[in-house]
Amino acid sequence: MAAPAVAGPPVTRVMTVASTAADLQAAGLQPLTPAPYYEDNSGQEGPAKGADLSNRPTIRVDGKRCYPCPPRSGSEGTQSNAPPTSDNLSLTPQQVAARDPEVAAAAYGGGGYLDLPFIVNQFRMRYDDAYDDNAPDRAEYFYAKCGCFRSPNAGRLQDPHAAGPTNAENQAADYVNYQAVRTYLELRRSRRFSVFVELPVQFDNIHFPSSVSNTGGFADMNAGFKYALLARNDRYLTFQLRTYIPTGNSYQGLGTHHVSLEPSLLYWRTLSDRAFIQGQFTDWTPIGGSDFAGNILEYGGAFGYVVYRRYDPTARSTPYAATLPPQVAPQNYFLITPLLEGVGWTVLSGKQFTNSGGLQSAAGDTIFNLKLGVRFTKGFRSVYTGWAHGMTRDIWYRNMFRLEYRRLF
Repeated sequence: MAAPAVAGPPVTRVMTVASTAADLQAAGLQPLTPAPYYEDNSGQEGPAKGADLSNRPTIRVDGKRCYPCPPRSGSEGTQSNAPPTSDNLSLTPQQVAARDPEVAAAAYGGGGYLDLPFIVNQFRMRYDDAYDDNAPDRAEYFYAKCGCFRSPNAGRLQDPHAAGPTNAENQAADYVNYQAVRTYLELRRSRRFSVFVELPVQFDNIHFPSSVSNTGGFADMNAGFKYALLARNDRYLTFQLRTYIPTGNSYQGLGTHHVSLEPSLLYWRTLSDRAFIQGQFTDWTPIGGSDFAGNILEYGGAFGYVVYRRYDPTARSTPYAATLPPQVAPQNYFLITPLLEGVGWTVLSGKQFTNSGGLQSAAGDTIFNLKLGVRFTKGFRSVYTGWAHGMTRDIWYRNMFRLEYRRLF
């Protein structure tokens, strides 16, 4: 009779998980490689030669099912790092505007005179050189009521509170030339909302009948906010409220001596991968001005067309580089965009005083300026240079040159 088996100590089996290929090799095993599986857009399914397709999941990427899938370099779909070809060079409105407003702003640039409707982080510096403003106190839009009314010689029209410039002879200006440097900063607080502030330094050449007065210094600053009412792939509609604050010395022609509110509607729309239009409607309203201060409507439109676009694969990376494939990412492009703009103003109320016409109502004065320029864009930086010409008898200036630098960040 066989001896009974002697029970040994219990055997404990511990399951371990290999975390690296070295762990597998130490156990005499080889890592498994999943078999690729593709389905093209025509519906033809074709596994890799000899692949076992049992229990293989499929994932759809960029119009194809695959497992494993090609590596992804962005937040959506497969993005190729191949240089662009003639077939994929175009920047479609959906590609440049769907991801972020900075992308659309960089790809299309925007006008040189109309306000940009995009909600962006941007720094901007402008230099303006304008000539022949022949009614600078019109509606107290450029500067305050002529200081000549402070003189007793004004008789019954005397106004000791008239805050505009004059000379020792208590004369009104024949015309004003001015240069201004304006520094603008906008910060986006959400995808639809941003705040901004603009700080100007201005230099006036005030030509009186018997003398010329040269003044300069800090002018009226402004601040406000923008809110995008409509933010779509190919169009934007934004409400903007700008407030002018009387920080400039009005007695030197550097300000209006009153607060002004300026609500605006800003519009932008693409027409193609190269063309866009832009529009603006503004109501400028003085608060607490003199009897010269009046309400002014401003309106304008712009057309831009990208005539030159060069791909640069060595462009410096930006925070948005991961959101677009390189062939459509604006940081990889140099653009040249000519711009045609027209801006008009209609004065609804207020007064003006000129040496040739005396005291007059400014209501009904209509001014229209034609503006021609070109914007050079490299990634999220751009430079605009342009010229504006007053086309009507009433003018804010006869000619003006503008140079602008803008940086999105």
